[in-house]
Amino acid sequence: MVRSGPSAPATVGLILVAGAAGLVAWLSYSHDPAKQQADLNAQAALADAVLRVDLSKEGSGKQAVTEEAAKTQPERRDEKIGNDKPGDDKPVAKNRKAAPSKTAVHEPAKDATGHAVKPKVSSQQAEEHKLTPKSQPGPQLSLGDYNADRQGGGRAPDKTASVHGAKSKFTASGGLRPAPNSALIKSTENGPLPVVAPDGRTPLQIYARPYKATGRPRIAIVVGSLGLSRATTMTAIQQLPGGVSLAFAPYGRNLQDYVNQARAAGHEVLLQVPMEPMDYPTNDPGPHTLLTSLTIHRNLQRLDWLLDRFAGYVGVVNFMGGRFTSTEPHLLPMLEALRDRGLLFLDARASSSSVASDIAGKIGLTIAANDRGFDAVASRAAIDARLLELERLASASGGAIGIGFPYPVTIERLAQWTRAIGDRGFDLVPISAITDHQKAKN
Repeated sequence: MVRSGPSAPATVGLILVAGAAGLVAWLSYSHDPAKQQADLNAQAALADAVLRVDLSKEGSGKQAVTEEAAKTQPERRDEKIGNDKPGDDKPVAKNRKAAPSKTAVHEPAKDATGHAVKPKVSSQQAEEHKLTPKSQPGPQLSLGDYNADRQGGGRAPDKTASVHGAKSKFTASGGLRPAPNSALIKSTENGPLPVVAPDGRTPLQIYARPYKATGRPRIAIVVGSLGLSRATTMTAIQQLPGGVSLAFAPYGRNLQDYVNQARAAGHEVLLQVPMEPMDYPTNDPGPHTLLTSLTIHRNLQRLDWLLDRFAGYVGVVNFMGGRFTSTEPHLLPMLEALRDRGLLFLDARASSSSVASDIAGKIGLTIAANDRGFDAVASRAAIDARLLELERLASASGGAIGIGFPYPVTIERLAQWTRAIGDRGFDLVPISAITDHQKAKN
């Protein structure tokens, strides 16, 4: 016996009945006021989570940035906070609702069921004037601390400490250790700047080339304007003996690399600072030149920019600067800044009316002064004659300083002259070994 299925009319009837039941159920659901209110409440909660803002101060109008949003939109956070770096945590006040920002709407995090999760706020306050550069070495610094340090409020160098104490040592290969020493730099808004270490050590002491006094006359040679040409710079580093001090211009590239190569070869290093000459602007030393037409504050800002070019120098030598070094009201604050940072100043004596030595004596700055520019005439005979003059000066006074440029003929004559300088009864010394401070100690 075969069992037959339902007839076609019966099947159609069943389908119609099922559809009618579904329609009734849908209409009942869609017109349920309680359900609609629940949905509206859920949407309001979601909007509150998405558009939550923080007013850390009354009337500030600053929107709090969640940790999640900071990870995904660092550029926007940097725009809003200013000096703060992307990813810095800042304290914020408790959340209070406010109108949604038109510039920063972030998607909320969701849990496993797809519901919005209340975003977390960072645990620290965003402070516009707090300086925390992440890529710079050294301790963090507030703007107030930095200004106090520049105005003489920081640690002053120990004026009784010897320049060439046990602090400065040769490496096993006879060179000097690479810079910077982390204790001798401080991170600021202008970058890492030289400072006196908490224990009183100065850049002059730590970066100096060691020298033990022999009682013989001393001659210090400085070759300047390095760092602008790789070929010229490397020639000076490699062909001149380590006893010759090298001064680097602030405008070259890879200056720290050159300086550390120079130190590895035993050279003491100076930073060359451009200063206003008598015929400025016809004769322009370069960008960030210290000028008598600028305010003291502006010149100090320029000096900070120059001091930030590299690390490892024992002090500063002026490039040009006839007018600037002759004007005490402008020169004094610059020399005070160098003193407070534990640096020496080498006066190139661009002008016979320079007041640098007088100021240094009053404020306790370690200073040295040029005796001869030995390659104003860049010929073998002229350079040899000037080097002999330095020997006579050293014999008469106990020490002499000569400054030259990295001309090929200058490097060639210096290399020749220094080979037998000891046989002639002189010590070739770094610039730090012939300062007035060091003479007084010996």
